[in-house]
Amino acid sequence: KDKYNSHTILTEIKIFITLISKVTLFSVLLMASKGWKILTDSIKKIQIFTCFLLSFLTVLPLTLIQNYSLLNYEIPVMLISAFFMALFLRELLSSINRAIINVYGHLLVISQSGIDPTTTPIYYKSKMFYALSWSLIIYFLFISLRMIISQIFFIPYWTLELSKEVLDILVFSTIMWFFRLRKKQMDDYTMFTNTPSPDEKPIELTNNQVKSFKAKVDTS
Repeated sequence: KDKYNSHTILTEIKIFITLISKVTLFSVLLMASKGWKILTDSIKKIQIFTCFLLSFLTVLPLTLIQNYSLLNYEIPVMLISAFFMALFLRELLSSINRAIINVYGHLLVISQSGIDPTTTPIYYKSKMFYALSWSLIIYFLFISLRMIISQIFFIPYWTLELSKEVLDILVFSTIMWFFRLRKKQMDDYTMFTNTPSPDEKPIELTNNQVKSFKAKVDTS
């Protein structure tokens, strides 16, 4: 159905469900980039709220552009959409970078105990973060390119919808692949805790130490 035609109630329900599913997807990705349910069992409530708010502000303009004729407001909405997409991508990559530094800090402590850090499940998850970040970059580039092309050239609505559905399937499949844990990894997997036990002595590491260790592990 073309967005310039009149919408039925079923069309509006489909748009609403799509909006909710996309907001949920983007929110989970942002929370996961902060280590939620991967490195730690919980994150702060303000972080959860921020993830949902930023995801909503990112998805809403895209949904309006893709499904409604905005006439003279289309270009301003596109600019707003581009701003929040850039903000979302910045927050995503920034969170992934902080999580990676946190992971390699733990791996550095593990290596100081005489254990090969590359044999641990945490190292596997650090590689997953890298792959996931590239997947999201490609996803956003495709969405942006699709939006720009659809505004410049006439493309049949079914073609745009088909490309969107195929991309969504690929994104969901990629997420399920990256966030899975094999049986051996599930047996050995542990979460990071934000509060050390009374018997533990805190170990302080500098960013330079962690980055040097990360470079050494990545090149080994």
